[in-house]
Amino acid sequence: MNGLVRQYLLKGTDLSGYTQQQLDAIADEINLGPRKGFGVRCPLTVYRHYF
Repeated sequence: MNGLVRQYLLKGTDLSGYTQQQLDAIADEINLGPRKGFGVRCPLTVYRHYF
């Protein structure tokens, strides 16, 4: 997961320079991307399947 976050925010980045909306947008983009471990499904799809 850190590798995915590092695509958007470099190590040591001060998060106070970002708004909550910007951080939420990054999280949404990461969670909507397909994952090999989920059979190339996105985490949100897998989560909705079980809940």
